[in-house]
Amino acid sequence: MSGPRPEIGGVGIVSVCGRGVAAALACLRDGGAPPGAPRSIASGLEPTPPVFEVPDDVFTAASETLPAGRGRRSQRIATLAAVDAFAALPRDVPAERIGVVVGTTVTGIRAAEDWIDARAADTRAADTPSQRNRPALRHVPLQALPRSLARRLGCAGPAYSVSTACTSGTQAIATAAGLIDSGRCDVVLAGGVDSLARLTYHGFASLGLLAPSRCTPFARDRAGLNLGEGAAFVLLGRPGTFDAPLARLAGWGSTADAHHATAPRPDGSGVRRALCVALNRAECAPSDVDWVHAHGTGTPTNDAVEAAAICGAFPDGVPVSSTKHVFGHTLAAAGAIATVVAVAARSASYIPGNALIRTPDPAIELDVVPPEGVHAPVETVVVNSLGFGGTNCVLVIDGGSR
Repeated sequence: MSGPRPEIGGVGIVSVCGRGVAAALACLRDGGAPPGAPRSIASGLEPTPPVFEVPDDVFTAASETLPAGRGRRSQRIATLAAVDAFAALPRDVPAERIGVVVGTTVTGIRAAEDWIDARAADTRAADTPSQRNRPALRHVPLQALPRSLARRLGCAGPAYSVSTACTSGTQAIATAAGLIDSGRCDVVLAGGVDSLARLTYHGFASLGLLAPSRCTPFARDRAGLNLGEGAAFVLLGRPGTFDAPLARLAGWGSTADAHHATAPRPDGSGVRRALCVALNRAECAPSDVDWVHAHGTGTPTNDAVEAAAICGAFPDGVPVSSTKHVFGHTLAAAGAIATVVAVAARSASYIPGNALIRTPDPAIELDVVPPEGVHAPVETVVVNSLGFGGTNCVLVIDGGSR
């Protein structure tokens, strides 16, 4: 049904845990620090819903290699994760055969917020646009991120963005796999990034989706999600591109619920179809899957719908957990972060745990991984992503041994 599956040669991640896979794994093993009040954006909300932010020392430690800071937070976060993943590129790949696909939703909206604040504070800007702050607006368009990364890394193949709400990161990776599968590219850097912005923070608050404390996916008393920020990228290549690939992208599947602007289809049929498409493409039986990294936002509706889809696709059960209690819901970066975590879990023979559930939801019949995680061999992982507009994207990660 398709050509040889792409290999994953390199990964990069920047999150509340810091920079790199080792930092992310350390947080997953010890449960990570709880979310806190936002530092980098003005909340204006009372009480203040907590968030997961990238620590400042990530930027200061790499300040000499980053673009200037004002209005460019998404670009700075993306650059660090992308550079780490791209380090696995073999020397002999022609630049015109290297693509870049970036999933993002917020992109440079934060830059626009900064610019508006600066203009409001600058009385000289009443009649004339402030030339000092206008350059920040270059980072607002969706194409700004892939254009910047392609220029920085010397990638002369296709370079574009994908914006499908909270499936953007996984959809970018699936799109990259299609570029390789079709023969258009030999290597593609793909992933997702989003930074905190007042637009999304207040938008999710207005929908009543922000939890007052750390989120608890799949618990009976779950109260919502914690917004986060971060970036994650994988470097995909044709089979044989990398001397020691980390894993293989065995399958991918995308569907649309065609149901509602924000709510998923209640029966979970759209998510289940995406799961089945991805498993079929991977030629993988449900019994072959060792772990499902759930989207698991901690909102009442999302968790119930996703649980129904997983139960339908895995009738004999499968270990399930979400890691959003550690990273937060990083929007477009969420699925890409989950993909890097899946690759790391395979290498570490460790299934990360779910948030502490004091009272399980009796309506959710999942084999939820305990908070401390499970130390066991991990061969095949399924990564779920769900997004506003009823977008669904599922990836299957394995070692290529089947």
